[in-house]
Amino acid sequence: MRSHDRSHRFCTRTATGVLATLAALAVPAVAQEMMQLNAPMAEYKLGHFKYQAPQVDGWRQIANIQDTLSLVYIEQKPEDQKLDTRFGVAMESHAIPPGTVVEGAAALAELSRRQMVEARKADLVGMSAIQPIASIENLYTYRLLVHSPIKGDPDVYEVYYVIMSPDKKEYIVVQCMTKSQDYESQLYFQQFYGTLASLKYVPAVDGASAAGSDTKPGTGTSAGAEPATPPSH
Repeated sequence: MRSHDRSHRFCTRTATGVLATLAALAVPAVAQEMMQLNAPMAEYKLGHFKYQAPQVDGWRQIANIQDTLSLVYIEQKPEDQKLDTRFGVAMESHAIPPGTVVEGAAALAELSRRQMVEARKADLVGMSAIQPIASIENLYTYRLLVHSPIKGDPDVYEVYYVIMSPDKKEYIVVQCMTKSQDYESQLYFQQFYGTLASLKYVPAVDGASAAGSDTKPGTGTSAGAEPATPPSH
């Protein structure tokens, strides 16, 4: 799976960019206006996956280039008028090269965890086991706790989700980052987690995207599906 490994490692660089964003966005609001952060669009296309981002106040799009998407949740501190980035999300779609043997989504998640652990090395504080998201087919998650690259800052929770298409042609890696230990109880996390149920794989038909298809392989869900239920860590 060497060609597959190289494809996935590209996501590591995107994830690092989100971490830098988390640090950089705690700046005066007036400076932040110059960054021209947009509210998320209603729907994104990442490879042959469709995804519906949170549509509530506080969420902003950092980047949407080709098959990648970066979002942040920002709160404004009333006492000093600064913006505080509470939660960052990086999503990236990858094609699985023809002929590559992939056992399943769980194996992809394990590969992802090994690569992330290798990349973090001495900065790694702890990690969780690979867990399935019971309400969404082919979706697995794990979590790392790593030291912040900014000296004196709290450790960072990195939460990963890996979903593979049922035809084993494509997968998405999602990385979430936060410094909040109680992030699972926070509204912003619940808002994001609920959108995972909107991930829908629409395979190409005759070389074109089946944009109007009502089928929903890979997730067993649609835009109106019940939100995913978080696993216990």
